Amino acid sequence: VNDHSALYAFLARKKCASKRLVGNIVADIRAPSWDDYLGHLSQHRRKMMRKKIRTLETEHDVTLEVIRDREGYLQWFDKIREMIDVRGRKDRPQRSDAYMECVKETHSQLFSRGQMMLFVLRAGETMIAYRIGVIQGRTYYDWNTNYDPAWQRYSPGLVCVAYVIRQLIEEGFTKYDHMAGVYNYKLGFSPQHEMRHNYLFVMGDRSLPSAMFREYQLVWRDRVKPYYQRYVRPIFK
Repeated sequence: VNDHSALYAFLARKKCASKRLVGNIVADIRAPSWDDYLGHLSQHRRKMMRKKIRTLETEHDVTLEVIRDREGYLQWFDKIREMIDVRGRKDRPQRSDAYMECVKETHSQLFSRGQMMLFVLRAGETMIAYRIGVIQGRTYYDWNTNYDPAWQRYSPGLVCVAYVIRQLIEEGFTKYDHMAGVYNYKLGFSPQHEMRHNYLFVMGDRSLPSAMFREYQLVWRDRVKPYYQRYVRPIFK
């Protein structure tokens, strides 16, 4: 539950047991133009992004395709899944067909309602990277992203963020929610921002199983996780 939501305030008033999980950065992208926005970034970030974009555009025919409808999303779905599978082979299980069908149906509904956007960064007809997010008012929520490892030297993930923010500024968006995770690259794109946090709330009765589950979620899980990662997880790889 995000600490800026009405549900968080309600649960906090009820003194429900909770634990902070992760922070998320919400960048203020209100600017008259892309150049004005760039002027507020650090000198290092500004020079780096201009150089990377210039290099990519000099060597390739680069296009940012903006997709707002279900049909356009479905045309790219297989390529998105392929990119997810390639990037995920090193450190996470492959997504099942059932899982990806659920993702496709959920996203299709959001596109049909005009609540989602897909940004595809292309070199010619080749997808370099994509970002897909939820739209609410003038805020873009960056839900999922990926890139082709073959284009690693161009820093496609960072470059794609820059292209997307430029497009959003042109369309009059005011906020870019980076979603879960406080990372330096996100802060680098967020000279003006607010920090929000997601909390886990655990509720139950006074029984022993409920008490044990609550303690596991709030205390024990974090303590045993390093041992699981080191000794148990490798067994199943």
